[in-house]
Amino acid sequence: MKNMKKALIMAIGGAALMGAAGAQAASVSQVGSNPFTFVGSTVLNQTGLPSITCTLTLTGNVTAGGGAVTVDVTSGSVSGGFGCSAVDLEFPWTATTTTAAAAGEDTPVTFDGVIVSTNLLGSKTYCGSSSGNSVDAVFNNGSVALNAAASQFSFNTSIGSNCTVNGTLTGQNFPAQDVDLLP
Repeated sequence: MKNMKKALIMAIGGAALMGAAGAQAASVSQVGSNPFTFVGSTVLNQTGLPSITCTLTLTGNVTAGGGAVTVDVTSGSVSGGFGCSAVDLEFPWTATTTTAAAAGEDTPVTFDGVIVSTNLLGSKTYCGSSSGNSVDAVFNNGSVALNAAASQFSFNTSIGSNCTVNGTLTGQNFPAQDVDLLP
């Protein structure tokens, strides 16, 4: 569960703060101010354990400058049914990109420093490395029109060699807060 939380947090941060599919410098269109929060249902699979479906919440800051957008996921939580309370996330997770896809298209991002673990029956097991993992995600502005729909971050990826995470996180507090990546 911890691994799922971490993966989700990184995914949200990456989606909110990064884009990597264009040939131009990246910038951001922002409604509201930091921090931004993304929430959604995710499924964590860890070798030897049953799948865990939980709500992942990731919160962080988006900054832009010098042609780059950086997402720093600073906190997060995992909640929900059986097994969710056993997932532990460690922060920060950081993603930086200098390119972004066109409005309405997916922008691949990678979060670095993601640490996710589960603690079941007193035994802590990390997804991948206990010192941090790179986790791929996809960010989407939610609409071809700027700040017209809540942005989303999706992931369907591995965390190390022993875990996978799948889910979509949606920006909260829309329309008062929204972050869109611009090429």
